[in-house]
Order: sequence, then structure tokens, then C-alpha cells
Amino acid sequence: MLTDDTGTPGNGKFEINLGATMAYKRRLSKDFDYQTPQLDANYGLGDRTELTWLQPWGIHHSVDHTTSDIGPTLLGLKYRFYDNDKTKVTVSVYPQFVFSPLYASVKHHVSDPGVQVLLPVQCQKQFKYFDLGGEMGYTVVTENSDIAFWGVVASRQVTKRLEMLGEMHGEHETQTGGVGVVADVASRINLVDEKVKLMLLAGRGFITHRTDNSGFFGYIGFQFNF
Repeated sequence: MLTDDTGTPGNGKFEINLGATMAYKRRLSKDFDYQTPQLDANYGLGDRTELTWLQPWGIHHSVDHTTSDIGPTLLGLKYRFYDNDKTKVTVSVYPQFVFSPLYASVKHHVSDPGVQVLLPVQCQKQFKYFDLGGEMGYTVVTENSDIAFWGVVASRQVTKRLEMLGEMHGEHETQTGGVGVVADVASRINLVDEKVKLMLLAGRGFITHRTDNSGFFGYIGFQFNF
């Protein structure tokens, strides 16, 4: 999901997501961007803290050429500072640092130039039949417009093995005024005793007044918990 939740793996535990993404972003030039494989590794440092490293291999496909290289690196630290068992409300902060590890990655259009610093806050509430989560934040961008963003996610455990999720996520470029809103649906399928899950997501942008328009996008991957 584009919107993060307040959950962490637990003290001394790992959550590893290995998958692939596809995004049809530029409608006029008909470009496709892929991240495959995409490695998202999370480690629980205590019961409320999570260390994150995300590293994809990027592929950019346009009408006349295809390029590939190592994608942007993301390093993050999530801390859940509020955890109320009575009201089932949790709140966390999740600062993240994104940069291109190689200049060639920018040249090959699989990573943006400069550095991004994400400063979001997440809030989640458990209800009887579903969970509802939200996120708001601000991204400082060195080589482009800063971005204010928000997201809302609703999830429901349909069966013991199937969880369904729906999301809306929006971004606003503070300098250029560009606005983008996307919606998606996702599922998590428990394959092996909560240790291995299959994750599927599909969505599209429906408000795309930005320099980098969002069309259809999707994700398929596996989550390993140990």
C-alpha cells in the first residue's frame, strides 16, 4: 500500500516483502515503470520500533527504448508512540530517507535525482468488523517540488486466510500546484500459518494534474515473517 500503517514486526523479528510493481505513469508518452524485484526488509527493534530498508531493481520502458538499473534506496525508522489497548487506537511516526545510489539510475529514468525526506504520521483504529487507518505527511524534495500527502486505508479480515483492503492516496506538489489522487484494492492471502502471505494490489489514478501522471499500477509479491 502507498499508505503506511502503525504496525511493526515485533522485537527481534523480521518482515520481508519480495515482489514486483508496474506503473503506467505517462499517458502521452506511453511509458511503463517496473520495479522487479523489489526488496522491502523490516526489522523490529523492540515492540514499537521498526527499521526499514527498501531496494528495488528498476526498469523503464518507453516507445523507443528500455533501460534498467538499481532503483532508489529507502531507509526508514518507524516508532509507534501511542498504543491504547482499550480504545484500539495506535499512532506512529515514520521518517524516511530516499536517495539514488548511482548517477546512472537517474540517467536511466529508474530513480529521481536528489534526495527526498518523508515526514509522515500514521493513525489506526480497530473496529469490530474492520480496521481504519490514515496517514498525513510532508516530503522535502531537493531537486523538485516538495509534496504534501495523505492516505486512508480500510481493511477487513474476510476469512481466516483472506484479508481485503481498499485505499485512497493523494499528493499535492506545493511549488507547482500539481495534484494527484489514486485508489486501489488489495488482498493478503495467508499461505503458511501467518509466516508466508501472498499480496496482490491493483489501482489507478483518477485525478492526475501533475507533471508525472499516474495511470494504472499494480503489485504482486510475497511476505515472509520470522
